[in-house]
Amino acid sequence: LRMIATCSIGTNMIDLRAASEQGIVVSNQPGKTAPIVAEHIIGLMFAVSKRAGFQTSELKAGRWTTMQNTFLQGKTLGIIGTGNIGKEVTRLARAIGMNIIAWTFNPSAERATALGVRYMELDQLLQQSDVVSIQVRFSEDSDRMIGTRELSMMKKNSIFINCGRAELVD
Repeated sequence: LRMIATCSIGTNMIDLRAASEQGIVVSNQPGKTAPIVAEHIIGLMFAVSKRAGFQTSELKAGRWTTMQNTFLQGKTLGIIGTGNIGKEVTRLARAIGMNIIAWTFNPSAERATALGVRYMELDQLLQQSDVVSIQVRFSEDSDRMIGTRELSMMKKNSIFINCGRAELVD
C-alpha cells in the first residue's frame, strides 16, 4: 500500500501516524464539498428557525398550528471556523441579510477583511449570536471545544448547528 485516497474532507477515520510511519501517503479533498456543506448548514438554519419538523408533524395530524417562527434576516450568525466551509456559509448568510461575526483558531486582519467579518473571542461570539454554526476541523485543540459552559452562554432561543465532527461538542 502506497497511498490512501479518500473522497472526504476529513481524515480522522485514518490513523495518520501509522500511515506516516509506513510511508503511506494520505490524500483527501479539502474544500471540494464546502458549497454542499454550507448549503446544508443554511438549510438546517431554515428548518430549525421555521420549525419544519414540528409543522410537518402537525399537518400530517390534520392540524394547522400557527406559531411564531424565527426570522433569520437581521439576526446575528456566529461562525466558528472560517475555512472553506465557513467562508461559503458567510457568503450565503450575508445573501439572506444576516449579520456575521466569527471566531477561528488563527484570525488575521486580512482574512477578516476578505470575508467581511469581525473576529472576536469565542465566549463573546456565543453570547452575541442568534445562530451559531461550528465547522472547525477536528483536532486535539477542537476536541469537545463546546460543552455545557459554552452552551449556557448562548441566548435562550438561539440555534446551534454542528456541521463539523460530533466530537466538537460534549
